[in-house]
Amino acid sequence: MSPSSRAIAWCIMACICSIALSQDDPWADDVHTVILNADNLTSFVSSTKLCMVEFYTPWCGHCRGFAKDYTRAAAELKNDGIVLAKVSLDDPKNHPLAAQFGVQGFPTIRIFKRMYDSPPQPYGATVENFDTQPRTYESVVQHMRDLGSPPERIENLERLQSYLQTHVRNTATEVSAVAVGLFPDQSSPRASVFFEARFGRAPPPLRYVWTSDRKILEGAGLLSPSDELAGGEAVVLVTDFKDDPEGPIYRAPVATIQDIDALVRWLDVRSGPVLWRYSNELSSQITTGKLQRFLWAFANRATPFYAKYEEAMMAVAKENREEMKFVLIDETFQPLLDFFKIDKDQLPQLLVIDLHPEVGQRQFKFGKFNKKRGEWDTSSARNVDPAVLSQFIKDYRAEKLQRYLRTEPRSLAGTTGESAVVKVVGSTFEETIRSGKDVIISFYGDFSWCEHCKIYEPEWELIAKYFKPVTSLVVAKMDFQSNDIEDAKKRGIQPTGFPEVYMFRAGEHDKPPIKFDPEKYNNERGLKAVTEFIKQYAALPFGDSTGAKFGGRRRDEL
Repeated sequence: MSPSSRAIAWCIMACICSIALSQDDPWADDVHTVILNADNLTSFVSSTKLCMVEFYTPWCGHCRGFAKDYTRAAAELKNDGIVLAKVSLDDPKNHPLAAQFGVQGFPTIRIFKRMYDSPPQPYGATVENFDTQPRTYESVVQHMRDLGSPPERIENLERLQSYLQTHVRNTATEVSAVAVGLFPDQSSPRASVFFEARFGRAPPPLRYVWTSDRKILEGAGLLSPSDELAGGEAVVLVTDFKDDPEGPIYRAPVATIQDIDALVRWLDVRSGPVLWRYSNELSSQITTGKLQRFLWAFANRATPFYAKYEEAMMAVAKENREEMKFVLIDETFQPLLDFFKIDKDQLPQLLVIDLHPEVGQRQFKFGKFNKKRGEWDTSSARNVDPAVLSQFIKDYRAEKLQRYLRTEPRSLAGTTGESAVVKVVGSTFEETIRSGKDVIISFYGDFSWCEHCKIYEPEWELIAKYFKPVTSLVVAKMDFQSNDIEDAKKRGIQPTGFPEVYMFRAGEHDKPPIKFDPEKYNNERGLKAVTEFIKQYAALPFGDSTGAKFGGRRRDEL
């Protein structure tokens, strides 16, 4: 569909919906919501500490139903200095914002938070999705206050004791802590650090409160009368981690409470246990935060290895918790085992996982890789003790470990039956793109959740059969979430949705692939559009049945 056709269809839909909907204007009383558009959105959010932006259309029934709640929330939050705004995607000039902010339905809500560590470009703000929360007045008001309201001031011992009793937890499904600040008043530089560290972070798992009365902290057992405090100020973290010799109450060093990033990182490390025991409820908490290096240990709870790993990891974690999270996972979490391609019968196993800024997620497995067989021997993981575990971490720091790349079985690679599409798995990716041929790959997700991938499968098969006579071209597919590509991010292989198509030009495996952009082909991705793409970008020349020649251009000629 061409851009003009899309605009016409949009207008027709608007007209149909406007006839069907009530003539009442649900936005009639909205005087507190800021109106944004493509011209002023960036400048507005760049100069606003915290704001929520709704992307809507006036003809959308869900938007109309949400309008009065959003209007009420805007009026209520204005008293707190928190801004709510909206962008009408009924206006054609605002249409590019839909792709920019991942708008796939209406209303879509995004939150912009100017935190101390927000990226400087393009908004100077961290963008947060508001997709899973209820679209209600109460939900909007509560969430925005959670993000933007200052820490509660504690006026008496009873309130602090009640707060800690309610919010300090350490169970298999809930881990939470409370940071308590002691400052003479809010104007103190260290108080400003504390308040800024809390901004934009919704509880749980970590909550912030403060007081100016030292005796309240002493009464709660967080300080003793003999404790010397720089300037009479302190930050104390209260947890329930009784297995940590340093805990469960931690007091931040003086230098830490004077620096926002240092305080956030210090709290991030100590508001979690020394050793995490994995559960579905704790999954998000484990994998988020400043610390993005992990040691994952998989062990069967019914075997002696689980207790052995628990003891070894606890000992080593105490020495390394500042730079790595230690996570113990038992055999019952089958989806996690499946994701990492770990056979339950091959436990225990160890993985170091990190998020490298240039190349993305990396994994390092404990054991030896047999390159000839393409298999890992992890039997040595049965002999792990604190010394062996420490050496594994030292080897990781020294970059001596081999990367572990997940892959589907090699037996699945190639073509099957009457299919003309070449199936690529992790272990065959490099040889495929280094074959001396042009390779076009459709990266897809599992059909159980990716309906678009399922629908596109027959079309991709049609494309493969159409180009089967072109021997210089390989039409392939790869399940991107089940197979790893080494340094994918650095190499420019970053699907943002599925399916997504890339061209790996012959002889250019060391260069970024060329991504198929449907917008350049009237938002089509079928045979006609992909054919035009291949004709334009193929490195090797080829002809069609009429004798016409295509491809063969150098990269600098594209």
